[in-house]
Amino acid sequence: MNKKLQNIFLISLITGGITGLISIIPFVAKFSVIILFTLISVPLLYFFKKFNLVEKLNEKESLKLGALIGVFSTLGFGVTFYPLVYVLSLFFSMTYLGGFSLMARLMNFSLALLFIIFVCVISSVLNAFSALMYYYVDESIKNIK
Repeated sequence: MNKKLQNIFLISLITGGITGLISIIPFVAKFSVIILFTLISVPLLYFFKKFNLVEKLNEKESLKLGALIGVFSTLGFGVTFYPLVYVLSLFFSMTYLGGFSLMARLMNFSLALLFIIFVCVISSVLNAFSALMYYYVDESIKNIK
């Protein structure tokens, strides 16, 4: 695998994991999940361009990278958030998560995996769109300068 692509996957997974840890906080959970599912590709693409992990973006590359960032950051989120919710729901009553604690206790592993994959697909579509919008805004700013 290409070293730059491997770094992109790793950074996306770490970002999703950090978002999963932050989402345990009740007041931050809703905002961090919305940002993760829709806009996480924008700051990551900016970071990748700044540190030359991506040479030149075009429409196709921004869509691909946005979708990959969406999938892997959501996987990182799912790997950290859902087990934490399960463990914390054994000790505390966590009603602020809107059913995640009940779902974590009642689901078996295959159903949880299917749920995470479904959420990853939704996140990839939304992040691909936001990455495309980032590309268009970045190109229009370059054309103005």
